[in-house]
Amino acid sequence: TPVMRCAFRHVAMLVGEDLSESDLNESWKDRLMKIWFRRHAGRPCVFEHVFLGNQCQDSSGQPIAGGLHCWLKFYLEEVRGTANYLGYVYNVNPEDGL
Repeated sequence: TPVMRCAFRHVAMLVGEDLSESDLNESWKDRLMKIWFRRHAGRPCVFEHVFLGNQCQDSSGQPIAGGLHCWLKFYLEEVRGTANYLGYVYNVNPEDGL
């Protein structure tokens, strides 16, 4: 699809490879699988982070949710009572944490 061709060109640019349209084959599918579903250093994979979220801790040890960029999943968690949107938080000093 045009969207996948655009993604293909973007990934090729990021990794510094000169890939052509003829390279849209199994190696491209393998690269997508690695990008979306491979875990790195015990952290959740990109798919889990984006669509399911992940729990981590802030600098004081308090549990916080990370990821959860999917509005539908967040809504479902709110309905269950396991998520509460507290508003957008921006720290001028990132060292302060959340």
